Amino acid sequence: MIPNSKTIAKNIGIFGGAQVFSVVAALIRNKFAAVFIGTTGVGLSAIYNTVVVFYSNISGLGLSFSGVKYLSEVFANGDTEALNTEVEKMRTLGLLGATCGFVLSLILAPLLSYVYFDHLSYALSFAALSIFIAVNIYAGVELAILKAMQQVRRLALSSIWLAVVSVLFSVPFYVLYGIQGVIWAVVVSGAAGALITIYLGHQTISLSQASPRLVVGWQRVRQLIAQSKSVIVLGMAFLLGGVIASGADMIIQGYLSAITSLSVLGLYKAGFQLSITYTGMIFTAVNNDFYPRLAAINKNIAERNTLISRQIKVLLCITIPLVVLFVILVPYLLPILFDNTFNPVCRMVQIASLSVIVKSVTMPLNFLPLSLGKSVDYLCLEGSFWILLVPLVMVGFSLYGLEGAGTAILLCHIIELVYVILVCKIRYGFAF
Repeated sequence: MIPNSKTIAKNIGIFGGAQVFSVVAALIRNKFAAVFIGTTGVGLSAIYNTVVVFYSNISGLGLSFSGVKYLSEVFANGDTEALNTEVEKMRTLGLLGATCGFVLSLILAPLLSYVYFDHLSYALSFAALSIFIAVNIYAGVELAILKAMQQVRRLALSSIWLAVVSVLFSVPFYVLYGIQGVIWAVVVSGAAGALITIYLGHQTISLSQASPRLVVGWQRVRQLIAQSKSVIVLGMAFLLGGVIASGADMIIQGYLSAITSLSVLGLYKAGFQLSITYTGMIFTAVNNDFYPRLAAINKNIAERNTLISRQIKVLLCITIPLVVLFVILVPYLLPILFDNTFNPVCRMVQIASLSVIVKSVTMPLNFLPLSLGKSVDYLCLEGSFWILLVPLVMVGFSLYGLEGAGTAILLCHIIELVYVILVCKIRYGFAF
């Protein structure tokens, strides 16, 4: 059944309410970060989080997204036995990915320290990230289960708890240890949040009367991997897209830190978070609610076009007034949310925030190839955005500083919108 605009708005409202906690928590965390670790500490935190995302994408096999498609289809059919089998596959693959991510991050910790800082002083800090990386990868599987089974309230609850622990387990490290506590703030708060997601995922599978055993044993693992070929292939496309995104972010960070300083990098990341990450939290509903629904009806062109169009309409009705209000208030919010040292990022935030409106159209369309299992198409759409973003931000920053970087972000989103609409219309028969 295709939800109407009212239902879509209601679900967005549920996730939006949860995201209020996330935004408030992030603002509190950033305020303490601005006071106790400054722009340099914010830049260092950005590097650590980028590394976590990079390893999670590489070792996680994209299960947090590809798993949603196949679990959604099975869940929609109401076959409990098939659901047991699929969850068993997902959890086994998640355990393998977590193990690989843990080992890989430990081995490459000295290399990352040298790449980022030209010495090995940060090798132990990068090695400590392996704990967060392993738990985060496995939590991605449980998150896929929650999404596929359309557990709207549990997903919202997960967001609320993640917001709470991000403050409780970050701020004390900033206050007590300053910049030296950044690594532990990232690891402890991140791992705690991931464990909450894992707990909620296991609660959900018991509620559905499905209690699959987590399979170990090499022969059985090989058999499950062979049976999960389609999931892995689609996951690899999402994985490569994530690697490209993380790699692009790392290149931009490396470029800014090389030609300027960690302080300027901290300003850029703060501006990116305010303009794209925080204002874009409304898109959580697209990920958590819309994508599983789209995957469940992916074979019906008329139904999926209707669902996508309704999702876009609701998102535009929400994002346009919010973004306009945000742009007006940014000059007054920056000194309150951070401190006066972050004022140079104001124009970047105002310009880049307009990208959220453009993304209201682009994001629902981007899920179309993923819901159909068209891994190559998805990779091309996702990868091209990040590949284009790197030179645009470099050129924009070199010409006009942070304001130029914000303009580059907006321009990249507009270009993406044009080619995404064309591809979805030509390849999949999409029409508004």
